[in-house]
Amino acid sequence: MTTTRSTAAAPGSGGAAPTTAAGDVRGTIARWCVSIALAWAILEGYHSIGIQGDEAALGPDNRSVAASVAGVRVNAWQADEFDAVWGGPAAAPTADGGHPAAMILGNSQLFSVNQPVSGDEPVPEAATKAAGFPVIGISLPNANLQEHLLVFAWALARRRPDVVALSVFYDDLREDGIRPGLDVLDSPRCRELLGRSASGRAVIGDVEKHIAERETSRTDLQGTTAASQSLQERVESFLEKWLHDRWYLWRNRDDMMAALQVKHLRALRNWVFRIDSRTVRPMISSRYEKNMAALDAIMGLARDEGVCLLVYVPPLRDDVAPPYDAAAYAAWQAELAAACRRRGVEVADFGPLVPAEHWGTRGGSIDFMHFRAAGHRLLAGAIVDRLGLGTGKESPCSSTR
Repeated sequence: MTTTRSTAAAPGSGGAAPTTAAGDVRGTIARWCVSIALAWAILEGYHSIGIQGDEAALGPDNRSVAASVAGVRVNAWQADEFDAVWGGPAAAPTADGGHPAAMILGNSQLFSVNQPVSGDEPVPEAATKAAGFPVIGISLPNANLQEHLLVFAWALARRRPDVVALSVFYDDLREDGIRPGLDVLDSPRCRELLGRSASGRAVIGDVEKHIAERETSRTDLQGTTAASQSLQERVESFLEKWLHDRWYLWRNRDDMMAALQVKHLRALRNWVFRIDSRTVRPMISSRYEKNMAALDAIMGLARDEGVCLLVYVPPLRDDVAPPYDAAAYAAWQAELAAACRRRGVEVADFGPLVPAEHWGTRGGSIDFMHFRAAGHRLLAGAIVDRLGLGTGKESPCSSTR
């Protein structure tokens, strides 16, 4: 007798597993495809916004302007450009026997023009034309006075300026410490100058910390340093170059991150905390004290090294209430004036210098920091006039020329 066996799977025996597994695979692939497509669309969206990384903090209505006069660059706002600008062609003597080495230290107000049009001149360019010789603008966005102390010591070590105009912003007294990247200004002579004050020694500590962090980042997981060309570093360098050369989204990732920050993250923060450009923020006392101490160290170095220093309070728009506590701002101005008098340093209040029509906006909000080209001309003229540069009239710096 022949026995016939059924090959049909009994209910619940798992015979449908291949079909179910295939469906799961297709579903997973579909979900991955949708996720990749969505991610790619988001990346393309931020790439299309076109905000450059170094312009993110300025807002969409301001643009950095690299200023040149007769082919000579007269401003810089990135530390790796400082040496070429301060020690470059602008340092060459003029045909009539030379000119004072003049520098303006500031923040983004010196190099950013609000709502610019072709031909607009930032402060250093306008000051250079008014003086008749290079007046170099060396600045850092949101620079605090501790960073100005480092830059000033670097300038003294590189090529001693004869005259310096230093802008002191109330806003920037909230900032603290030395940002990464400024350690490129480090040198034995710079450290010697900084070591003369407690503020300078603190700056050296921050610089050493950044140098140590950079060296640590150049060490691979096995502790092999970059000097020995570790396998990890060679692979990372290869992948970085390969992606940079072949994929535009990778190549422009810094600008995409800037677009994300400006368009959404900052807007979300402002919405959550209900803040805008007019919001009055309290001063952080510990940072305030560190920055004012750094200012005193700058004034001490200027005296010791024979540099004529002008400290100025920058322009502040007066058509709307500023984002400062009025009493605290007035007290700070009084303290600043007293500190300068103790050191025998000239101080100027350029607060009311720029009228309302020369100020602009910042992404739809009121901009209290940056003004249009006409404001740059006014500030440049005020600095040149106060220092007597190129005018032949008596000035606080007459003894240095």
